[in-house]
Amino acid sequence: MSARRLVGLALVVALAPGCISWTSPADLTSSTMPLEQGEYRVIGNPVTGMASSKLLFGVPLGDTNQAARTARQNALAQSSGADALVNVSMSYVTTIYFGFLTITRTWVRGEPVKIIPRAAAPTTPDTAQPPGGQ
Repeated sequence: MSARRLVGLALVVALAPGCISWTSPADLTSSTMPLEQGEYRVIGNPVTGMASSKLLFGVPLGDTNQAARTARQNALAQSSGADALVNVSMSYVTTIYFGFLTITRTWVRGEPVKIIPRAAAPTTPDTAQPPGGQ
């Protein structure tokens, strides 16, 4: 077999797998931090943040565990002054390119909220008497 045919065969074998892509269903949570109804107010329209992680031959390129956190931070950055997100959904799209490069894109979507400060606890006057009376 000639070198030219060998190179051509190698290219066909390398490119034959093409790419494969799949999407995960959305994961839902009520909030990105523990909040009760009435502790916050919605300050804008829903926002979306995205982050990606990459694997080359199964070896991570960067910190693959941070994609969800980065996507959440990117979503919060879309609304200035937001403290958290409520009605949050997260979804993933994973694509494998030619069998050796895997890219997972993480999307986070939620409504930006501002936490309402709790009223200061009422103060009671100091009515304690010094020891031994007055």
